[in-house]
Amino acid sequence: MFSIFARVFLAGSGFLVFIVSARLFGAEGRGVISYGVSLFAFSSIIFSFSLGKTFIAATSQKNDLKSAYIFSFLALNFLASVCASLFGVLFWCLSESAQSILTFHELLAFSIMPFFFVWSFNGTSFFAAFLKTTRQEIIIFFSRLLLVIMLGIYLYFKLVDVRSFIFAYSLILVFGVMCEQIYLFFNIKGHDRFISREFLAESFRKTFWPHLDFLSFNAFPLILIVMSGVFLSKAALGRANFSIQLINFVFLLSTTANIRLSAYISDVGIRQRSQQFIKLLKITFAASLALVLMIYIALPMMTRLSFFSSFDGIEKLFLWISISVPGYMLYQFLNPIWLEASNMQWTAKSSFVNLVINMLLLPFLVTYYGELGIVLSFSLFHVVLLVVQWLMFRRLVHVNDGAIKFKIQ
Repeated sequence: MFSIFARVFLAGSGFLVFIVSARLFGAEGRGVISYGVSLFAFSSIIFSFSLGKTFIAATSQKNDLKSAYIFSFLALNFLASVCASLFGVLFWCLSESAQSILTFHELLAFSIMPFFFVWSFNGTSFFAAFLKTTRQEIIIFFSRLLLVIMLGIYLYFKLVDVRSFIFAYSLILVFGVMCEQIYLFFNIKGHDRFISREFLAESFRKTFWPHLDFLSFNAFPLILIVMSGVFLSKAALGRANFSIQLINFVFLLSTTANIRLSAYISDVGIRQRSQQFIKLLKITFAASLALVLMIYIALPMMTRLSFFSSFDGIEKLFLWISISVPGYMLYQFLNPIWLEASNMQWTAKSSFVNLVINMLLLPFLVTYYGELGIVLSFSLFHVVLLVVQWLMFRRLVHVNDGAIKFKIQ
């Protein structure tokens, strides 16, 4: 139950971030925030190297290796964060559109966020490998509580400096990451061993396709914002990103389910948890549908308020983007199965092709449809993803009398 509560609180605090920032800074301020977050989140995905999945693949059902190698993987995670930060800064230096959207001081505020982003991509897998996701959720809860307090301070004093807001937001998130890493450092017992280059190279080889799939899937929404910055105003970026962030709150339900499935794989494998898989799928779908309806009903009432007037009509964008929910949910449920089955190559290739095609279509869609073009591209990506994942499911999974039997060798 606490897991559900923590994830709901996480979604709620995230929603407050967008509500408060939208109220204080308007659509244009949201455009600045969304562009900076997208830029450094994209660089973080590139350099994350799916270290969390690599760790699970290399140590699955081998508790001695988990304890032995966790600290080395934490060090690699830190190095990846530094590289991601430097990459984002370099991109800003070379891009005129990036410099027109972000000032130098705003860039500095965003540059510490890769330490949060890289960990968010990898950290949950580390905790899941040791079946300690509940401990992680406790830390996340208290760090987000600090975030809520910060938002209250900004609202109470009516602070409208977007740069200080970004700095405060980034520092709180990074502080939470530090607490998670400190917990792992002091609570995982075992003798640390240095990872040999051969072992690390073999582990990366095994997770190349999962990483390519992860990169293609998670980078696309970020690429949408960064590429669209060449064509659209800050306000248009802010409105489109606001609709994406709203649907991300719905996506959190599927992400939470994915965390549980990853824990099953690391412990006993997904084949022995078919009943839990079916139950979790039904609950997640029902909850996602209910949340979509609640948000859609609430949006018109919210945009009638004067300080949200720059987001008027956002419910239409949200309705279009909600088409992406089934594709996202099916990906999160089936991806752990493909990982256990060592059958990621086909889905990774299809995800990458899907990414490239949508990137090629994006300039056309944005030029002719403006902010709606971003939403249409986002939804199209997930509709194609839904078809691909369903075809793989039909090919590799057998359903008989309500029981799922995975065709895993």
